[in-house]
Amino acid sequence: LCTTGCAVLVGRYVLAGFWLARWAPTAGAAAVALFLLHAKIIPLGAIGQPYALCLLLAALAFQFAVRATGESKWWWSAAAGLCAGGAAAALLLAAPLAPLLLLWMGRSNRTGSTAAKCAGLLAGSAAPFLPVVWLAAQAPRAVVFDLVEFHLFHRRTDVPVYTVARDL
Repeated sequence: LCTTGCAVLVGRYVLAGFWLARWAPTAGAAAVALFLLHAKIIPLGAIGQPYALCLLLAALAFQFAVRATGESKWWWSAAAGLCAGGAAAALLLAAPLAPLLLLWMGRSNRTGSTAAKCAGLLAGSAAPFLPVVWLAAQAPRAVVFDLVEFHLFHRRTDVPVYTVARDL
């Protein structure tokens, strides 16, 4: 569902922004087809990993950021930050999305306060990590182990996960 939602967002974006109205439906359909025919999209979107969710949230963040640069309302940038932060919270490989959107929005803002929009994006990006902060306050050792130590020192293919977690 997330992969399909991302494909719809890609098609909608191309359809709305295509410069020749007569060819806009064809361009939108071609964009969706190219997106779905990519060799990694369907296989990675159909497994139990957050790749499809990250795709959907990244596409939403991009569309919210585009909208934020053209309007004076700051909440569009906060929505973009919330989606970008949600993608990073689901999979840390998506962490560069928020800084890239921040740089792009700071450079491309056309109306309204650039500082307010950048602050909204930063606040929205931090919001998905509030549960991690709350958990770190409850059990700091377990959170540090799970987010840092396990991935740096114990992530090998020959060690089952349950033996590492049992040692805590």
